[in-house]
Amino acid sequence: MQVFDNTPVKPKGFSLANFFQQPCISLTAFIMGIYFLLGWLVQTNLLNEAFYLNHFAGSLEPETTQSMILKILRFNTFKTIAFTFIPLGNIFLTAIGVYLFLYFYNHQVSPKSIANSVASAYLIFIIPYAIKFVWFDLHPNFTFNQFDDFQAGAWLSVVIPSTYHSVITEILNSTFTAFEILFWVILTWRLTADLQVSPALSTRAVLLGYGAGLLMLTVVRLYLAYLLPFKL
Repeated sequence: MQVFDNTPVKPKGFSLANFFQQPCISLTAFIMGIYFLLGWLVQTNLLNEAFYLNHFAGSLEPETTQSMILKILRFNTFKTIAFTFIPLGNIFLTAIGVYLFLYFYNHQVSPKSIANSVASAYLIFIIPYAIKFVWFDLHPNFTFNQFDDFQAGAWLSVVIPSTYHSVITEILNSTFTAFEILFWVILTWRLTADLQVSPALSTRAVLLGYGAGLLMLTVVRLYLAYLLPFKL
């Protein structure tokens, strides 16, 4: 005689280990960790108190300089923490944009798969920030303006010639950089491989799902650049 066990099975609770075993989650956490590490290294090794003392030397009173440096260092700490969450927001918004395009295209795909493809492609953005840190670490006599203007990949490829400097060329050259273009290519390849869709469909998803959002962001940045009195 066969005996059936009717004891209800207790569902598995939330496990942090299982949570980070998801490829998109682990990749995003890894990227955020690298961003935090690079931000911390910049604050401690490059843009430290000694750098700002040399930067303001002779232009301000010692008391004013010290007070200003303390405020700047506190703000840099805030920027380091906020900077860490940039990949999270970018990966999430990009995945949503691509998913919505494929959804309205009547192509049923898993949001997890899209997020995994986006996070994998986003690894390319670690390279320019690492290069920026290494470059200025090897050139200790840099100025703050040089460090600030060293955009992520804008020094490798620009869309418009930057001989005439303006707000428009500056924002466009800092948005559509060499690494941004590489991200588009890698994301198209990852979507084709991970979702088993045609390259043509992946290209349209990237251009319309992600590119349209990036274009809207650029327009907003241009509008704010003319509306607000400070540089974005």
